[in-house]
Amino acid sequence: MVIHNAFADVGNIPIPTTADKVLTILLIPFAVCSLLKFGKLAASLALTFGGYALISLIGALCASNPGVPQPLSAVCDIIRDAELPVIFLGFLYFCDKDIDPRRTLQLVSWFYILFAMINSPFIIRDYFGGGIGFYGQQLLFRLGLPVPQGFFDQKAESAWACFVAATCAAYLYSVRPTVYRAMLVIALSILVLIHLSAKESAALLIIGLVYQFRKASLSPATVFAAVVACVIVITVVFVSPIGDLFTLQFDSYVTEAQGAAVRTELTKTGFEIANRYFPLGSGGGTFASPQSYQFGYSQLYIDYNINNLWGASPEEPTFLVDVFWPKIIAQSGWIGFILFLGFLWVIFSRSLLLFYRDKSAEGWICFSIAFGILIFSIAMNPYTSEFLEIANGFFASYAFSSFERGPVFRRGIAVPTEF
Repeated sequence: MVIHNAFADVGNIPIPTTADKVLTILLIPFAVCSLLKFGKLAASLALTFGGYALISLIGALCASNPGVPQPLSAVCDIIRDAELPVIFLGFLYFCDKDIDPRRTLQLVSWFYILFAMINSPFIIRDYFGGGIGFYGQQLLFRLGLPVPQGFFDQKAESAWACFVAATCAAYLYSVRPTVYRAMLVIALSILVLIHLSAKESAALLIIGLVYQFRKASLSPATVFAAVVACVIVITVVFVSPIGDLFTLQFDSYVTEAQGAAVRTELTKTGFEIANRYFPLGSGGGTFASPQSYQFGYSQLYIDYNINNLWGASPEEPTFLVDVFWPKIIAQSGWIGFILFLGFLWVIFSRSLLLFYRDKSAEGWICFSIAFGILIFSIAMNPYTSEFLEIANGFFASYAFSSFERGPVFRRGIAVPTEF
């Protein structure tokens, strides 16, 4: 959850609260139990995330980076990254003990829908507020339309909440198709689209296509329908304002590389730092992470003239954590980057495998949440966002537990309840 803050008026950074940290601490004992039960999972996480954390720490001790205290910055950054695996393992303990996991999945889906519905009046108020948000802040305009920030007072997390809720609503509709649930899917999808964010819009379109064809056989009729659907989507994108939105986002992320776009400079510099400090990177807490400016101000920003960009200066570091992968690449180098990718595969692979094996609605929602958040990570930091950490952790743990139990459990032992 995000609380109003002056930086939210100009930034795109979720403003942290203690919700994720409190939850992480509470789940630590259960995470340990999951590690003890799932030995192969524990070994895989030790190799991937443990290796990534170790490289980040060693890199911090080996690389000289005045401006931030080491190894304190590296340790704090690693602890922050460790919230996701702890939440995943903690939820896994409860999912593994659940005798009716499908019922739990539906209850959680309704919770996320309720959360988005609470946010919806704030979105509508922002959208029709003449460019002034609910909290009195000046809203960003795209394509001549205001970008709502909702209850969160932050446009990215508001869009994420609607995306997760729309996905949950589509899952509930597949469980029991009704007119009411269909209208809920449409309404929540519209709320996603009016945030005018290319990432969330693209993710929504893709998982919608996957939903439509998830059970289709590879027949001429299916191929024809898929081609027609793709043509319709492409046509809508390129002849409607949605296409302009994608162009606008591309311009802001890529073509403003002369110094106006902090996100672009951070991305480009991340690769340069990885090569400069090959193979271990510059160390945790030194680049594109909160510790890189909260514990001082990293010398790397000065070395690469990032400190002169608006929104990246020591006085107003609003956009310094507005990226994710450049942080991983720069701080832990190419080896750490590969290990972190392995860590994500360990956690989320069951979401893909469950969907591929069963073609079930449960597999689809777990895959869609994991895939959508991966899309978000292209230009944001969802794997350290408290709202998406919790969603990621639950749906990934549900998929892992469900896949490990196998289809026999889902078909025979427990009779799921439908809402």
